[in-house]
Amino acid sequence: MHEVVTDRDGGDAGAVPAAAFRFGTRSQPVARQSWPDLAAPGKFMDVDGRSSIASFLADAAKATAKRYGQPVPPCAAAVENDFWGEWARAGDAADAAPKGRPPPQPMWVNYGNDVEGSLFAAAGKGCPLSDSPWNLRRLPHARGSLLAGMTGPAAVPGVTTPMLYIGGLFAAFGWHVEDAALYSINFAHAGHPKIWYGVPAADADAFEAAVATCAYAAGLKGRGGRPLSPCAAAAATAAVLAAKTTLVPPGALLAAGVRVHRVTHEPGTYVLTLPRAYHGGFSAGVHVGEAVNLATADWLPFGLDAADRHSALRSRAVVDVEGLLLGEAERVVGAAAAARGGAR
Repeated sequence: MHEVVTDRDGGDAGAVPAAAFRFGTRSQPVARQSWPDLAAPGKFMDVDGRSSIASFLADAAKATAKRYGQPVPPCAAAVENDFWGEWARAGDAADAAPKGRPPPQPMWVNYGNDVEGSLFAAAGKGCPLSDSPWNLRRLPHARGSLLAGMTGPAAVPGVTTPMLYIGGLFAAFGWHVEDAALYSINFAHAGHPKIWYGVPAADADAFEAAVATCAYAAGLKGRGGRPLSPCAAAAATAAVLAAKTTLVPPGALLAAGVRVHRVTHEPGTYVLTLPRAYHGGFSAGVHVGEAVNLATADWLPFGLDAADRHSALRSRAVVDVEGLLLGEAERVVGAAAAARGGAR
């Protein structure tokens, strides 16, 4: 890792030596959460101060050594069992705490997520992937991408420019779909594997219903303990999921009839998530990843559906889906006109 690039126009104006780069982190509990109040879904807390990549990874290695007696964690499958075991034990301990007394403190981990920047070099820099179409700084603006025109002031960090995800053992990302139901592509730069779970878009509604039952049941009761209406419950569920702090084990989803797929994301490889495919997971050790979004023509129906959902929830959309649709229509009409002209 030689430098971190934060320039939003694809150049190197924002390049910072990796040793000098600083970023903020969030602290998150490894514990099953109760959700009695869906209006206050924030479970991850910002940590004071800023970390360097080297110091963060050193602290993360120490935390791994404390748990396993060595700085290198066991295999990903063993860490996966340990993660969900810790998650359940801490939740059970909190539930069993006497009323009026604070519950036992769960294990807390820090995660540098949504860090603006990229570890991919600019084109022409001679790095193995700098000139590749798989360079995440270039991919959203590649030929055929509907996001290609979103540069400069129109750029959206994490959507049209990459973000870094720097985590240690058990650093988790809650279940979510991408903004505007976009594709996402994720590259593992270094470290240990990351465990991903994914739900196909065809099961998205069933997933939301299962999460409402498994995680949010207490908070979905209205005044007097009566359940919210189906529409109100669906809106509340979507709003809490959007905070990306909800973890539900895949076994609970499978038991509810939701299809769940799993992948072990190894360093040097990519993971692609599809439109409106819910996904979540955690790091099986120190992990440095990077992600950005994509939009191709086949995404448009999902994008328009997402825009309708944003409107129903009265939430702000980060992508002008109708504008992208209009731009794509103009491109297709222009290409057809040019083809007719060339045929004369």
